Amino acid sequence: MFRKCYEQEHLPDLSKKKIRTAVRAIIFKGNQILVELSNGHDVKLPGGGVETGETHKQALIREIKEETGFTCTHVGEKVGEVIEHHRDLFEEDTLFEMISHYYICEIDASYQSSLKLDQYEEELDFTPVWMTLKEAIALNKTADENGTGNGWIRRENDVFECLEV
Repeated sequence: MFRKCYEQEHLPDLSKKKIRTAVRAIIFKGNQILVELSNGHDVKLPGGGVETGETHKQALIREIKEETGFTCTHVGEKVGEVIEHHRDLFEEDTLFEMISHYYICEIDASYQSSLKLDQYEEELDFTPVWMTLKEAIALNKTADENGTGNGWIRRENDVFECLEV
């Protein structure tokens, strides 16, 4: 199991703290993994925030359906977590902590319904695609170098590299 923690550099003491719990699905088909491709030409794993009253399993099933159109048939073992700390983008004097839990999942790939994306996901034109871990890592590195990628590149590439082992 992997565990990573990222701290924003030069983070001052902040008086408030906001915590967000997220779940992320690791779905393989042969040597390919299912990822969300953005219009910034970077990729992330399907998943998102756990809503109040939801279990991790319920949130994964919902997020996979919304972001990929596929039905999750099995939520397997938790394989890792990533904790991120940075200044909150929306609330002054607030530390934002996101804990992402990564699970091996299986889907029924025989039928894909339409996506039900959040507004920011629509703006980023999320598209589910299958690719190898090496392709996902290379795409994210290029997007990062070009300045077109999103804030999850480091987190997701570290996870992709853990999965390559």
